Amino acid sequence: MSLFAEPTRDGCAINEAARQNPLVRHMDFEGEDWLYFPALRPGVAIIRASTVDENGRLVFE
Repeated sequence: MSLFAEPTRDGCAINEAARQNPLVRHMDFEGEDWLYFPALRPGVAIIRASTVDENGRLVFE
């Protein structure tokens, strides 16, 4: 059986560039082998505003 998340196989990588820096890795936890996925920190935010002026200031109503 082939698992997409298995680090020895694809490791969640869909191309060769993603395989260079794998997302998932094996970790030993209390004598058991687990897959470790580090937390992802997004660098974006979604902001809702009613209006915006030409200088980019937002107004919330």
